[in-house]
Amino acid sequence: MTDQTYPQQIDLKFSGPTFVDDTSGWTFITVPDSVSHFGTRKHVKIEGTVDGHPIAATLMPSGDGTHWLPLKAAVRKTLGIGRWRLGQGPFAEPPDLAAVCSAVGW
Repeated sequence: MTDQTYPQQIDLKFSGPTFVDDTSGWTFITVPDSVSHFGTRKHVKIEGTVDGHPIAATLMPSGDGTHWLPLKAAVRKTLGIGRWRLGQGPFAEPPDLAAVCSAVGW
């Protein structure tokens, strides 16, 4: 078995919308491909920045290969981040979505 030293520094940058989970009421950002970056589907303690503001949090596994970064009310207030409700799927992609995403570099 390999002996790993923790904490490990990983430079991971991403952006995404905030969501509110209807079951827990938590506001979070989904961290894309996080399992491949962190090598685990378990909780991961992190320190970093959100929009340049320092944050310490525990990423929670979502079960689909990503983790959720929960954003406490004080953090959202400091950053001016709003809350968006998760809707019920399935969702249809608007016909102009790909063009809009391409135009803004997504």
